[in-house]
Amino acid sequence: MKVLVYSDKKELETKIGWHREGKNIQYYRNGIYKIYNERKKLYSSMSFSYESQYDNDTIYFANSIPYFYTDLLKELNEFEKDDKKYR
Repeated sequence: MKVLVYSDKKELETKIGWHREGKNIQYYRNGIYKIYNERKKLYSSMSFSYESQYDNDTIYFANSIPYFYTDLLKELNEFEKDDKKYR
């Protein structure tokens, strides 16, 4: 599974927001663990390579598309305004 990438300059130029990119993607056990209910829970890490298309760009990486609390509030307000539309 590729990492999600958001480039400020790419979004301004192409209107493409979050999208999947990356090369040399590897998932592996990292040796970190936590004891949970008397069982050892092992953690994993991910590594990848990414080459920016633009100079002086701000780039964000994520495992899943971020969903902000503000967006949730906006959607709930829309539901309240026109509850018949969403039934």
